[in-house]
Amino acid sequence: MFYDNFERVCAEQRLKPSRACIMAGLKSGRAANWKKSGALPSQEELKRLADVLKCEVADFFRPETKRIHSTSQDALAAMAMRELEPGGDLDENERELLRIYRKCDNRQRALFMVSTYKFEEENLK
Repeated sequence: MFYDNFERVCAEQRLKPSRACIMAGLKSGRAANWKKSGALPSQEELKRLADVLKCEVADFFRPETKRIHSTSQDALAAMAMRELEPGGDLDENERELLRIYRKCDNRQRALFMVSTYKFEEENLK
């Protein structure tokens, strides 16, 4: 149960489980160990993974993620859609944000979004 949900949360961030472990300061092989043995991470490991993946620890134990950062992704998607609409005017900062995001590969987008979520968490609450 844990590993399947962990893998799903990682996929939502377009990260491999081993990469999420590395980003959390764990050994990359930890994910493979959890998958193979069915063991659970320690509370500290769970917290570190949740911080990296910008989710709640509980998301690793439920079939659906209740992300604290969905508004940031929604905002980017809304800007992109507004840009395509007739008369959909974006300001200079919104256009620049989308330009940078579009240049990123999947790994860079995940890192970009982690920074965005961290900024949102620290400054917009």
